[in-house]
Amino acid sequence: PGETFIDRMINLVEGAARQKTPNEIALNILLASLTIVFLLAVVTLKPFAIYAGADDQTSLIVLAALLVCLIPTTIGALLSAIGIAG
Repeated sequence: PGETFIDRMINLVEGAARQKTPNEIALNILLASLTIVFLLAVVTLKPFAIYAGADDQTSLIVLAALLVCLIPTTIGALLSAIGIAG
């Protein structure tokens, strides 16, 4: 066991270390920055709700649910670009 062609190919691929391409680095930076923007947007909703008098409708659970719903849209919007980048 472990000496077949497939096993050797799997070991070769698992042991391969490669550097990230410039496109991968750019996409990682873009995803991180958009995630930070969404995080800041959700965090600022609570003070705006307090100022507007709608504090009872914006609990932390609602804000966390909004953030959980927003974050995948960042990745979903970039799926085609990620597919092109490899």
